[in-house]
Amino acid sequence: MSNTPLKVLIVDNHPLFLESISRILSSTEYEVKTAIGGLEAIDLIEEFHPQIFIIDLIMPYISGEKLCKYIRSLDTFKDSFIAILSGIAKETEKISIPPGADAFIAKGPMKHMAGNIFDVIDLYRNKKRDVPFENLLGLNEIAPRHITKELLFSLRHLEVLLDNMREGVIELSLDNRIVYINPSAVKILDSSEMDLISKNLLSIFHNEDRQKFKTMLSDFDSGLKVKDVILSVNKHFVQIDILKVVEGTVEAKIILLNDVTRFKEKEARLQKALAEKEMLIREVHHRVKNNLNVISGLISIQSSMIDDVEVQGMLLEIQPRLQSISLVHDKLYNTEDLSNIYLNSYMEELAMLLIGMMTNSEFAVNLDIDIREITLDTDTIVSLGLISTELITNALKYGFYSDNPEENTLRISFDEGERNRLRISNNGRPFPVDLDINSSRKLGFQVINLLVGQINGELELKRDPVTEFSIIF
Repeated sequence: MSNTPLKVLIVDNHPLFLESISRILSSTEYEVKTAIGGLEAIDLIEEFHPQIFIIDLIMPYISGEKLCKYIRSLDTFKDSFIAILSGIAKETEKISIPPGADAFIAKGPMKHMAGNIFDVIDLYRNKKRDVPFENLLGLNEIAPRHITKELLFSLRHLEVLLDNMREGVIELSLDNRIVYINPSAVKILDSSEMDLISKNLLSIFHNEDRQKFKTMLSDFDSGLKVKDVILSVNKHFVQIDILKVVEGTVEAKIILLNDVTRFKEKEARLQKALAEKEMLIREVHHRVKNNLNVISGLISIQSSMIDDVEVQGMLLEIQPRLQSISLVHDKLYNTEDLSNIYLNSYMEELAMLLIGMMTNSEFAVNLDIDIREITLDTDTIVSLGLISTELITNALKYGFYSDNPEENTLRISFDEGERNRLRISNNGRPFPVDLDINSSRKLGFQVINLLVGQINGELELKRDPVTEFSIIF
């Protein structure tokens, strides 16, 4: 017999049990180390190099079955002997021996188990492996417990569910080491189960991905809720939730990984199609604006060739209306939102455009805009733009004059409420008393009343102290 002590590692989550077995193997023939749980065992084995492992089957974090599988994945321990301890041997009709185990000891009274442990050592020395029936030790020394059988049944159901879930499931210890990972999570992380078990989750990522996970875990540890966070992981888009599990002194984090790559790719295709559609719509707005400007230019040229002043005036009245619509298309071409336009900037540019078109060096017009930054839909803006064009044009043509003792002022304001109110007012000459804005035969007011009706609005007029039109909608 060799004088070199036989190296034995005992793995269990109960310190008292570890101490009891250590006492059994307290002679100089054995060098014994103990580990509380699978994580501690993994940290120890590379340095200690056990020849015999005695491992409890059911432990928090890494189970005896997973630890056995991990040991057998390492070439260093291909000749080591693994004995599994189980307190549920009589609760199953057929004993499930973890792959890679060489012997099975039923947990029972320590006085009986002592002999079973020495039997395991004899099996190792005699090189008897692969759990033949005689390697199932201690079964005649225990009795079945029905409550344990029911719990075992639930555990096996849970294992089947986890192994067949589409979602990835990772269990982490408090220091973020992987103690359980299901097949779907292994696939997402593009590795093998045994390469991932016991690794710190952060260590398997690089650069930006590592920092994202570090921040997410830090947020969770500080008490923040981590739910529906989408990250890019190994070319997968993954929706991540983190949950906490506490049972007595054992605490763990559960990370749920839902692979949403297909949905994100579909979303990217839709966004690309939408961007292309938006670009096309912008181009349409740009061309419509240009075409309206061409029409306006043609009207200007045509009017200069007409001698009849009245007909010429009628043609020129079309130009401001075209400009108000052209400005809408210009705004839509230059904005991110293709369905809404800022009323304040639109009204200011429209008023400045009309003032520039219709005034001359004889008198100036001061523009006063009081509209906060608010958006309205395109259809409403077009209607308000045409109405405002008619009202502003009337004010510029008939309300202002060079001898006005006050500064010629055009004021435009907007009040929000259950019904909005756009006000356009001007000082100078008062609006004619004998002109009924609701029944006037003038084309301008017919256009105004038609457009006000299209937005389900009303038109009001105040003549004192200044002329003020209100569009209420």
